[in-house]
Amino acid sequence: QSFKKASSLILWDPYYCDGSVKCHMASLGFTNMIHENQDFYKLIKEDRIPKHDVFMTNPPYSEDHIDQLLKYLDSTVKHSGKDYVFCLLMPNWVARKKNYQELIQANMFYLSPIQPYVYEMPSWNARPDHVGENGLTKPYLSSWYIHAGTNTGQLMHNLDRHKSA
Repeated sequence: QSFKKASSLILWDPYYCDGSVKCHMASLGFTNMIHENQDFYKLIKEDRIPKHDVFMTNPPYSEDHIDQLLKYLDSTVKHSGKDYVFCLLMPNWVARKKNYQELIQANMFYLSPIQPYVYEMPSWNARPDHVGENGLTKPYLSSWYIHAGTNTGQLMHNLDRHKSA
């Protein structure tokens, strides 16, 4: 199986915050990204999901966003086939939630940063206690939850080869 170059992959991040993720991903070579200020749940309801190669997002952790997201992905993987690729940046506690374990542990692997991520809160958003005046959060234990279906083995091989390069 050959993989596309970063610049030809179509990434979709449906949770729009301030649009900065599109700039971050472009700086890494992923220049073909769908990241627009649209209602993700309305797109699902109206069956207007954009064509994409990789679903990649850091969903809001509040309300029931993670639950809705995982239900959508579970349904999508079941209906679209095992090769649907998604990368979710989520708190580590999600993997321990009983109602998420069936989806999360099936055909997935995790990438965790050596140092916990510090997130930047948009200036227009209310600042919870864990966010400083500079808009930065305290270091937060989170990981990438990755599903690559039948491509998982090849992807792991490529990551391992990259790590030792």
